[in-house]
Amino acid sequence: MSWVTLAVGVMSMGGVVALALANQAEAATALGDTAAAVCAVGGSLAMHRR
Repeated sequence: MSWVTLAVGVMSMGGVVALALANQAEAATALGDTAAAVCAVGGSLAMHRR
């Protein structure tokens, strides 16, 4: 589950790039903050599972 959480966060970064390219800076910032938090949680869980 932790690796899935990390993967979801990484894939969300693609959405950030797409929104930024579409001049949706506010939405890109919000999604970027969320994606960074998801990556942090997923990465932390993945490390502690070892």
